[in-house]
Amino acid sequence: MTYTALIQELYSRTQSLGIKLGLTNCSRLHELFGSPASCFKSIHIAGTNGKGSVTVKTAAGLQAAGYRVGRYTSPHISTFRERISVNGEMISEEEVVQILTDLFALTKQAAIPATFFELTTLLALRFFADRNVDYAVIETGLGGRLDATNIVQPVISVITSISFDHTDILGKTLPEITKEKAGIIKANIPVLIGPSVPIEVIKPIAQDLKSPLILVSETFMNSEQENRALAHKTLEFLQVAPMHIQEGLQAYLPCRYEKIDTKPMNPSPKAVLLDAAHNPAGIKALLERIQTDYPVAPLHIVCGFSKNKDVRTCLQLLSDHSKSLHFVASGIRAISTAELHAILADFCELEASSEITVAQAISKAVHLAALDQGVVVVCGTFYIMREARKALGIAEPSDPLVLSD
Repeated sequence: MTYTALIQELYSRTQSLGIKLGLTNCSRLHELFGSPASCFKSIHIAGTNGKGSVTVKTAAGLQAAGYRVGRYTSPHISTFRERISVNGEMISEEEVVQILTDLFALTKQAAIPATFFELTTLLALRFFADRNVDYAVIETGLGGRLDATNIVQPVISVITSISFDHTDILGKTLPEITKEKAGIIKANIPVLIGPSVPIEVIKPIAQDLKSPLILVSETFMNSEQENRALAHKTLEFLQVAPMHIQEGLQAYLPCRYEKIDTKPMNPSPKAVLLDAAHNPAGIKALLERIQTDYPVAPLHIVCGFSKNKDVRTCLQLLSDHSKSLHFVASGIRAISTAELHAILADFCELEASSEITVAQAISKAVHLAALDQGVVVVCGTFYIMREARKALGIAEPSDPLVLSD
């Protein structure tokens, strides 16, 4: 099968099996696949927000120190291959084909109905073992306790932050959500937690497991500073030299407060920002950072959301700070623009526009922001970012598939 056909088959697992938390399938397949995670040291990172940024900074710091480093993050923006890299180089299409072909054959032979994320996790672990990495920095997909990545035995576990998200799966209260994330804590293995993680929940769990507890408890001006502090502390624990830590902290993932070059735009807005913030805590942190960086600039916001999010609270936050709102819907999980209008109308008189494509919404927002030296903000979901980046002229590898995982 070709790369495109295999990835389409992988996506089909989401349609047929959905999200299925639990370690049984992944543990069995991992063992049958030769236990690749035993070939390298792992750093396991969970959290409601910030885990992707902490993952990329930690991986970059280790790479700067001379290690060969695998990195596993999700979701992707433009190509599935973004999820899996070694020393910043994405897995190739040929390597995806080779490993996935073996994995599909194994699941068929063993009659194990593995999900999209279980298979992707095993693909990453096999790739890292084949590439002889020293370390793999691994971001959880959802939660922690029953996440497929929780088959790894890390040298340190990190919980970046706790707030409300995926409440239909992880729990309705912060203590419930925290306990799910705390499921990545392993016996006798240190755990590092960020300032928003409820220590009263984590501490007894860590004590029971005899896991040393490392705290980052300072107050930070924004989420980027907090993420840098968490990555810094992780790299310190791994005995990385200060100069290499500082190099690693400069790394970032796309669509996390990403500033787009506005020089080619004529006329141009003050700034264009892409940020995949998709829950109230993430939206709040995004707006606070924008207010610090652009205190008087009007905001022209392009947004879409997935159906399982706290859309009402997110829209309340955005509408309080926006001069114009532009709704879009992209992907099978998206809430429709009509539903977004209905939610907004329930508490706000601000009129939002609906656009058929993300490109049209961005074009309108850029035009308005150029008139008043405003800031264009694209946010709400990862699933509009591929179209947004393409509309803004960003050239990058891209799969000929709709994001549907």
